[in-house]
Order: sequence, then C-alpha cells, then structure tokens
Amino acid sequence: MLIQSQDRLSCILTIGRFVIFVRSKTLCVIWETDMTEVTAFPDTQLDAIREAFERGGAEGVIVFISQFETIDERKALYGAARRVILKRGEQNLDTVVTLIQKAIADCISASEAEPDPQLAAKIKDTANIFSYNLSADMAECWPEDHNPRSPHHFEIGLAAAEDCLRWRHELKKGPWPFSIAWWAKGVHQLSLGRAAEAVESFHQSYHHAELVAVGAQKDAATDFGCVLAIGYLSLAKIAAGDPAGAAEFESACDTFRTVAAGEPGEAADDAEFGLAQLETMHDRLKARGAI
Repeated sequence: MLIQSQDRLSCILTIGRFVIFVRSKTLCVIWETDMTEVTAFPDTQLDAIREAFERGGAEGVIVFISQFETIDERKALYGAARRVILKRGEQNLDTVVTLIQKAIADCISASEAEPDPQLAAKIKDTANIFSYNLSADMAECWPEDHNPRSPHHFEIGLAAAEDCLRWRHELKKGPWPFSIAWWAKGVHQLSLGRAAEAVESFHQSYHHAELVAVGAQKDAATDFGCVLAIGYLSLAKIAAGDPAGAAEFESACDTFRTVAAGEPGEAADDAEFGLAQLETMHDRLKARGAI
C-alpha cells in the first residue's frame, strides 16, 4: 500500500508490519508495528505534538513523549514528531537534531534494559534507523531543501552514520542497509572537505550496492544504487584532485538521464531523483569552491 505524503520524505510505503518512509530508493524506516496501531496511534497524538512543539520546541515535544510508558509508544511518537517538524516551512535542523538524538538515546537505553535478546535487537534497530534518518536529514544533497547547513551539522551527520554502521554490523544487516549507511558517511566527509576518506566510503557504498544488484540479477551499470554511488564517488574524486572524476561524474549523470528518458515507471522516477540529487550536491560543493 502506498500512501502519498506532503512532507519532503516523498511517500509512506507500508509492507505488512513495516512502515517505511521513502526518499525514492533511500529507505528511511521509522518504526515497525501493527498497521491497526499505525492508523490509531501515533496519529491520534499529532495535534498534541504540534501544540507541544509550538509551546516548547523540541524540548516541549520530548517532555510530552516522555509521559508515555512504553518504548513502542515513544518510538512511534518520535517518528511522528520528526514528520511534524519536517513539514514546517521553516525547518530548524537543530530542532531535528535535539529530538532525534533523544529518540536514539531512549531506544539504546531501552534496548540495554530489555532482557529478551530479540526484543532488545528490535529496539536497537529503531535506534539504528533513527540514526540513519538523522544523518540523511543533515546532508546537503536534497534539491528541495534550502535550509542552511554548517560544518556542525555535517559532523552530527557523520557521527550518526558511523553509529548506524556499527549497529548494522551488530544487527547483521544485509548489503543495501550498508550501502546507504556508507553513502551517509561519505556524503558528510565530502561536505567536510575530507575527500580521500569520502572516496573510500563511496567505494564501500558502491560495493554493497553492487551486491544488491547482482543478487537481484540487475545490471550494475544502470542500477539506481550503483549509479548513485558512482556519482558520489566521482564527486569525491574531483574534490580529491583525481582528473578522472569529472568524466565519471558526467557518465553517471548521463546514465540517469538515459534511464529517466526511457519507459515511465519506477526506474525512470528513481533516475530522475538520483540525477537531481547528484546535480544539487555538485552545485553546492562548486558554489563554495570545494570542487
């Protein structure tokens, strides 16, 4: 079931017990719960979340959420509150940071206190997911997002990416979660001027994306995850002074243009999204002389 959403996450995809917020193929899972609970809770609390935010900003929302007894309730409310904040016309990135760092800390604390290993792992996975989302929110590559960012935001995004990489190892995740986590690490290294480190991170992102493509019997030369990783890798190469980077970047963009101009559908939509993301990142890096 696909539910259209007006926020910048593009849409909500529900598959069984999973609720997934999607920026095209960059999946941002907020919580896993029963779909009956999703429709009734936390949506029944949205007005209260908005009121708490108007009264006290992120801290007001945190105080409101802390009144709920179970971690399942609180993690759903953190996800809902993040959406409320992201829907606002003037997004305050520091507000998102305050809220989601509290959500992560709450989940890790609850995971450590949970005696059942399977339940503890599920709660830790929520922290992992929130951490990826926080890292993605801090990235400067989103075409529709014109909020000013500073090195402070990129450092927060980098730390969040490193946390979710560690948790993905502990949780034994598959190649796609690793691909996007390495992307998140690389994009912040690139924004911080750490080009050589970004090259390595994007190599890892591509490696894991290629594993996904091969497993799905797709052509890595046109697969969304692989082309996106190559595009970012080429930007990092340009920043690192590698003369091959510029041609590789244009090749990745041309691949996306070709797929986007082809048969309408998911692949064309993904390619259009990937191209816009790469061009946005390129233009923002170039505007400040980073490439």
